[in-house]
Amino acid sequence: ALVPANSQLDLKKLAAAAGEKKVQMAAQREAERLTGLEKGGISPLALLDRGWPIIIDETIILFDRIEISAGKVGVGVIVEVEGLLRVLHAGQADIIS
Repeated sequence: ALVPANSQLDLKKLAAAAGEKKVQMAAQREAERLTGLEKGGISPLALLDRGWPIIIDETIILFDRIEISAGKVGVGVIVEVEGLLRVLHAGQADIIS
């Protein structure tokens, strides 16, 4: 799930958007183990080969470009929203509280 930095992910909304009964946030160690990336550097771009579904908060359409993690802590990349959605095959939904 991708949400704006100043927002809070709503797990109930995410579960509904993903067609699941319930979802939970992975603990830091588990997230790092599953992704091979360090907290603060977990990027959907670095995880394309995993085949994990990606859901982005619907507010993304308000922007032409956004900054996302480049896969390393403290390193970001500015990307065009249309291209990002296409590359990630991401769904969009209201997933913030």
